[in-house]
Amino acid sequence: MTNLSEITTKDLEEELKRRREEKPKMKEDIDFEPLKKECQDYIDNIQEYSGREMDVEHTIFEIALEAIFGNEVFDFVNLILD
Repeated sequence: MTNLSEITTKDLEEELKRRREEKPKMKEDIDFEPLKKECQDYIDNIQEYSGREMDVEHTIFEIALEAIFGNEVFDFVNLILD
């Protein structure tokens, strides 16, 4: 493992820039089963929670991004949004 104190600030900044510019690529083999399950759960439960906050839309969004881009997609998202 590299000791960060041995890496220059310039090198760290260049690496951060590279990571920000390197967008995630779509997976070729996409597994939609987790997304389908979450969407079905939403439909199955929408009457029960009618008028109350479900916050499931955000979960569906996260599952969709992970299904299409992989589990590391939020490393990129968080890097850009932070």
